[in-house]
Amino acid sequence: DEIYNKWFAIYEKTDIKTQVFKIIAWIMIPFLIILLSIIIWSWSLKKQVALKTFELQNELSERKKTEKQLIQEKSLLNSMINAIPDLVFYKNIDNIYIGCNDAFCKFNNLKAEEIIGKTDIDIFPVEQAKYFHDTDRNVIANKEIVQWESWEKHSNGKDVLLFTLKIPFTDTKGNSLGLVGICHDITESYRTEIDLKNAKDKAEESDRLKSSFLANMSHEIRTPMNAIIGFSDLLVDPDVDENEREELVTHINNNCDTLLHLIDDIIDLAKIEANELSIFIDDTNISDIFTELYDTYKETRKSIDKVHIDIIVQKELLNKNFHLKTDHLRFKQVMINLLDNAFKFTEKGQVEFGYKILKDSNTVEFFVKDSGIGIPDDKYKEIFDRFNKIETDTSKLYRGTGLGLTITQNLVERLGGKIRVESEVNIGSTFYFTLPLEYGRQTADIKFIDSLTENYNKWEEKTILIAEDEESNYIFIEMLLQNKGLKLLKATNGIEAVELCKKHNNIDLVLMDIKMPEMNGLDATTQIKKIRPNLPVIIQTAYAMQNDERISMQAGCDDYIAKPIKKEKLFSLINKWFS
Repeated sequence: DEIYNKWFAIYEKTDIKTQVFKIIAWIMIPFLIILLSIIIWSWSLKKQVALKTFELQNELSERKKTEKQLIQEKSLLNSMINAIPDLVFYKNIDNIYIGCNDAFCKFNNLKAEEIIGKTDIDIFPVEQAKYFHDTDRNVIANKEIVQWESWEKHSNGKDVLLFTLKIPFTDTKGNSLGLVGICHDITESYRTEIDLKNAKDKAEESDRLKSSFLANMSHEIRTPMNAIIGFSDLLVDPDVDENEREELVTHINNNCDTLLHLIDDIIDLAKIEANELSIFIDDTNISDIFTELYDTYKETRKSIDKVHIDIIVQKELLNKNFHLKTDHLRFKQVMINLLDNAFKFTEKGQVEFGYKILKDSNTVEFFVKDSGIGIPDDKYKEIFDRFNKIETDTSKLYRGTGLGLTITQNLVERLGGKIRVESEVNIGSTFYFTLPLEYGRQTADIKFIDSLTENYNKWEEKTILIAEDEESNYIFIEMLLQNKGLKLLKATNGIEAVELCKKHNNIDLVLMDIKMPEMNGLDATTQIKKIRPNLPVIIQTAYAMQNDERISMQAGCDDYIAKPIKKEKLFSLINKWFS
């Protein structure tokens, strides 16, 4: 400073210190600016780092949240897929399994780890694997949906009908990534469809048979009615002589029997379809029934113009005292149905019936054999269908409803047996049916009886009370019993019948109708039995169901006859109780 001041002081007033400070100032100012800039930049950078760090933390948090959500969604998706009963699987573009549901694993009896990462060759038999591989390759290559039905073998060994649907899946650009396969078990639907089709066919067949039945029924009702009405008109014709009248009455009776049989068949069929047909197992004397059938059909042949047809039954079967535990009425109905058919379809030869004991199977086998028109082999099952009539001889019309064998088969099965047929066209048929061999009580040996002769001498001076509210029915019974030496009393209701039995101790027998006003016949019978327990009461009623006879017996009556009343049957019962 001194040197400077000595030489330059005269020219400049500023000292060196000032200059130095200036220099320093010019140096420091940029430095401070740079330093300040560095500090600002550093602060800004730190701010940006903090911001980026925050953003990264948020992004990482969101990613974790997304990953957790994806895991949950994947778990939910897997649960949903596993809950699907259908078989679900998915493959990548190389035909390798990348997933499947539990149903698919169970169907193939494999675990998921045994399927994922494998190809069809590793899982299925060669032929099946090749078919699956080629089909799936085409689906992926062509990007088209395919579907088909096929029978596959379940791991449990059962055959299952599967409806298979295979759908390709792609990325957003349309590039193939693989396929999804879904297999739906339609076995039950298929069987239901078959059942519905069968039911439809059966309903249509039933409708056809019903229409045929109604047409046939109209014919079967109108034919005897035409005869009954026509012959009845002829009876009042004064030009008809006595012999012709007897013939007319015979025709009327035969046609009435036909109508009655028709009504019985319809009622039985209705009870069978409503499952209301009752079976009552009791001691049954087979020998008695065979004797009765033999006698009946020996006489019946005359009325149906089949006298030339022989009826054969082994006499030892009639005389042998054979009791069986079965339903007496239903067994007899089965035999009558089979014998009626045998006589109907036999024009020459014979009808034979009997039985034999099959000890090995502990059953008894009954048979009815004829030498009639026969049945073709392919019709054996059809003859037992309702409304069906198999007639091989087209030259002759055979009357009937087509219900007899249907009812017979049902009755035999309800009695615990089976029915079958052996036949040859134009040679004849044999119907066999079995019943359980359960012996009933054995009584003294029976006698072979050809006929029953009524002894009207025992009826002299007897008194019969007829309880009947229908005037026409009373007049009919009165006409039947006239000229037999009987005294007849009339009651129009149950109360009147009871009062007459109280007043007249000389009443020997009561013919009691069930349906009457004020007091019905069953209640009246109960009251009469309290007054006169030994007085025979015969129920005569239009209630002709099997159970009605049992109800009548429980009410205290001694015997039972169903309307329409046959003269021979009525006389036989009266003779029985007067004896």
